[in-house]
Amino acid sequence: MRRALLAFALLAAAVSGRAQDPATSAAGGPSLAFELRPAQASYWAGQRALAVVTLAPGELDVLAEPAIEIFPEDAAGVERGRFSAMAAPAGSLRWAQPVRFDAPGTFRAEPRLAAEFGRVERRGIMTIQQGLGRRLVSAPGRSVVVKPLPAEGRPADFSGLVGAYSLSGSLDADACAPGDIVNLRWELRGAGAENLAEPPSVAPGREFKVYPPRVEAREAGRLAVSQALVPVSTNAAAVAALELSVFDPAAGAYRTLAAGPFPLRVAEKPPEEKPAEPDAGAEAPRDPAADLPARAPGTPFISGEPVHARFAPADSARELFVLGAGEAAVVREVSPDGAWVRVLRRADGATGWIPASRARTELY
Repeated sequence: MRRALLAFALLAAAVSGRAQDPATSAAGGPSLAFELRPAQASYWAGQRALAVVTLAPGELDVLAEPAIEIFPEDAAGVERGRFSAMAAPAGSLRWAQPVRFDAPGTFRAEPRLAAEFGRVERRGIMTIQQGLGRRLVSAPGRSVVVKPLPAEGRPADFSGLVGAYSLSGSLDADACAPGDIVNLRWELRGAGAENLAEPPSVAPGREFKVYPPRVEAREAGRLAVSQALVPVSTNAAAVAALELSVFDPAAGAYRTLAAGPFPLRVAEKPPEEKPAEPDAGAEAPRDPAADLPARAPGTPFISGEPVHARFAPADSARELFVLGAGEAAVVREVSPDGAWVRVLRRADGATGWIPASRARTELY
């Protein structure tokens, strides 16, 4: 439908443009300029660029939102985004469309803009508008050459990303004890970063138990990921660097982004003080978690499969959130009958009740 409407607008503009008002066909009439950013003699398959058109209305005014086409809609191999307005020199209008060249080849850009032109005159508080019809304005076309990515030097773990990217990361703690959960959080930034299908997983070595990476955010130009790690001994002195292979179109070569390594101090916890002996003559109250030591308050665990967390310790209680597989949590409270535990999700501090049997999964 969008293609048909655009074609109709351009056709209507072309037909009406045959009988232009003399004032619009003179030197002071509208003109269109086109450029690709970055400006390169050729591009790489998978590379992103910005197609920019600048309209100089001349002595006229643009009375309505224009219809714009740069790469024909039926031309395969070019992924097109939405047009958006950009800052332009005084007296001009400018729009940009993000594009991605999916495959090698030669693509033809034929920039065209159809708009309603006219004159707007302001007399005090009154505005008088005179429409002169819809006009088609074109910029000189050009061929865009897209080259295949080089086979030489291509890493086996190439991510498929082509462009300028940055990778950063950090641990949420720099000291812990064996068995504690440490989260590695990292971000990839750059045009198209959110399209990385399989986030890389850090490989810190046998001193760690490693859980799969979890995507926390996918948004334009940004991918945020976290990964839970559990050191199993005091020999874990650092988390190895996270690496990602990309292609740099400016250099025309592959390069490896790295974040880390991340230092970590792992030491045994000091022994807890032995609680005072209760008065032999007094009857100690029964601890509902006495027969459930693995689910005692303060016990950390990682969920092995999704489980519904509820507002109260009952299957009929309202569901608050889902504790996903691989998510870290801590037991905060045990129900009087020992059948439910209230847990705190480490990622965001959310709390809810889950069956006590589910809190035993992946204990450490």
